[in-house]
Amino acid sequence: MSALRHLFQFIPRDFRESLRNLWRSLRIRFKWKRDKARLPLEPDHWELYEIIHEVHHRQLGTFPNLIQCPGFNDQINWLKLFDQRPEMIGCCDKLLVRNYLAERLGKDLAPKLLHTFSSVDEIKWGELPKTFVIKCNHDSGSTIVVRDRDMAEAPTILQKLKRALETEYGWKNGEWPYRLVPRKIIVEEMMLDATGSLPVDYKMHCCEGKVVRVQVIDRHSPKGEAQIFTDRGGEVVGNRLLHDRRAFSEFARPEGWEELVSIAERLASGWKYVRVDLYLLGETAYFGEMTFFPFYGCYPGEGQKSLGRCIHFDRTTTFPPIYKSPRYLKRLDPASGD
Repeated sequence: MSALRHLFQFIPRDFRESLRNLWRSLRIRFKWKRDKARLPLEPDHWELYEIIHEVHHRQLGTFPNLIQCPGFNDQINWLKLFDQRPEMIGCCDKLLVRNYLAERLGKDLAPKLLHTFSSVDEIKWGELPKTFVIKCNHDSGSTIVVRDRDMAEAPTILQKLKRALETEYGWKNGEWPYRLVPRKIIVEEMMLDATGSLPVDYKMHCCEGKVVRVQVIDRHSPKGEAQIFTDRGGEVVGNRLLHDRRAFSEFARPEGWEELVSIAERLASGWKYVRVDLYLLGETAYFGEMTFFPFYGCYPGEGQKSLGRCIHFDRTTTFPPIYKSPRYLKRLDPASGD
């Protein structure tokens, strides 16, 4: 075997990569046949199934276990395939999710919506507020915090938003709902705490409508970003999904904790799993986003296994695939006349 590895090094890099891809593809097809005997896989699942396995293998060197689902990553990838519900699309849309908030909570807890644009060309920079947050509604990573409109590099910001708006976010990692979100640019009021910093994130991991873990993230602590995991009651359990992140040296449950838990569970009701991101300004809770596939189900390290042991959702009920159903896509297209 060592001799073969030695010879393999002399093969041109591009050809070596082609061989690896071919071998991975053959293994995925073999796994598909094996999984199909145990799971409700349909032909329309294949493209997404292949993407999920390619990404997981590239990132972690393994394939997800979709039968036993022992880890958090396995559970998230199972959900991508078998918990496809049209309501997910609206919840992943940072604009339409406000309707969901109003329906579930009786009010919109997201930061005040100031503007909505269909393209960068519609933005008149000088007419925007002095401070604001601007982002696309269909992705993660396009959020830009503008503390001073006049000092900001407007052309750079607008170019970044233009690229983000043109990007089909999520699909390459198997996060199918984002593919179906009608793309917009939104401007929201900036929410700052008493020190002038962005508030601490409380990422509430919910299973079957109940908070099971809370991932607390402070990106503006004096020594840099800090994270900690707590249980539903706010007791530290010490599990960090990304172990290259610094842990809190001390953590005290804030006033308003019970309100955060209550809001998260009302929003999570009816979902097998969802992460509800909230934050506090004083004792007032605000909504960040709902995430069904954190880190696209490819967390490295052992932390995801610990989190997976806390999550037990019903895998006996499934939904058929809709991510490329022509009938469903037709309903989304205004030009169809339906």
